Amino acid sequence: NLLQMGVFLMPIMRMSFFKFLLLILCLFLMMPALASEQNGGYTLKAGVSVIDSVPNTFYGNWRVVSKLQRTNAPAKFNSSSVDLWNLSREGDVLNLSNPFTGASASLTLSQASDSNIKFTRVSEVQNNQRVTEVVELNLHKDYFTGTNTWYWQVMSDVNGQIVSTYTARYSVRGEKLSGMSIF
Repeated sequence: NLLQMGVFLMPIMRMSFFKFLLLILCLFLMMPALASEQNGGYTLKAGVSVIDSVPNTFYGNWRVVSKLQRTNAPAKFNSSSVDLWNLSREGDVLNLSNPFTGASASLTLSQASDSNIKFTRVSEVQNNQRVTEVVELNLHKDYFTGTNTWYWQVMSDVNGQIVSTYTARYSVRGEKLSGMSIF
């Protein structure tokens, strides 16, 4: 083992001190980029938060109309709905709330650019069921269009395995009602 370690260390020992420092500096600079690949999309390379890429015009109150495009369980999903969404930001957290229903959720933001955002909401398991929503929106000045895909999983009460999944894909259109909410 000592011999193998010596073979590994010999090239490093032959380096000049300057080259060795340069190698250490390069490794140190690469660490944030490598770490960002492992954290599920919350941070982009170079340490820029994805939420900082969300345009301020996405924040505020929206009247949102959803229309069912396709589903594998028509009896379980509404064919259309009208909701009020309040998209807000508190620090590095993106929040979505509906003042009419009282529902609110912190969202996992996976993509953001000048006019597009993609976020996910995963509910806690309740009554052996979990709902995941994946929302993709494209901003057009004072309205947005996009999709909201639902995955409703029903789990076995014996072993927790998923026994059925119901899916629905909605087209969504939101009209801006008022301002932005950034704290």
